[in-house]
Amino acid sequence: MKKNITELIIWIILAIPFIAALIFWDKLPDRMAIHFNFNGTADGFGNKPIGLLMLPVINVVIWLLLKFLPKFIMSQPQFDLFSKRYNIIRLLIHSFITALYLVILMYTLQYKTNVLLFIEYGILILLLVTGNYLNNIKPNNFIGIRTPWTMKNTEVWRKTHHVTSRLWVASSLIMMCIIPFVSEILLSKLLIVYFIIIAIPPIIYSYIIFKKTITT
Repeated sequence: MKKNITELIIWIILAIPFIAALIFWDKLPDRMAIHFNFNGTADGFGNKPIGLLMLPVINVVIWLLLKFLPKFIMSQPQFDLFSKRYNIIRLLIHSFITALYLVILMYTLQYKTNVLLFIEYGILILLLVTGNYLNNIKPNNFIGIRTPWTMKNTEVWRKTHHVTSRLWVASSLIMMCIIPFVSEILLSKLLIVYFIIIAIPPIIYSYIIFKKTITT
């Protein structure tokens, strides 16, 4: 997907919540759900402007950060090595936030929706796709498993991201299969385990590989 086309799609995705807010403003209550517990029930509320505009504004702020931060952290040639994959990840992040906004909007309009289930699957799909791309990310100062050991050795970086990619994809697929068969209470505990699994082992693995590399 060409860069300009990707950026145009992202702008459209960013604009959709603002358009939806204008369309449904008069149909929505003065207080709206802005937080949901692990039972999928709203347990936090805000006034209409906050409920309608908080997520769209956050989405725009994230766009600014993801769009311009790399330019301050790395050189253009370094960024070009993974820019296509990075832009796809940006697209997925903004799509997820916009889709979440629309699901919450439907919930507020009293359509039958499961906000929590959407969040769970949305995050897992996002991490699954990101994990799939991790295997091809070249060493850089912005994105990836940036431990002291991966940053010192390109071979450690390559091996760590190869293993991490498989770990993220496999763990995400397993969690997606588990969700329909467990209670929300058990699922909340399993999600904690899931996030620990995708975060801690890659760090430990990069250290082990680094030690093996420098001793051979």
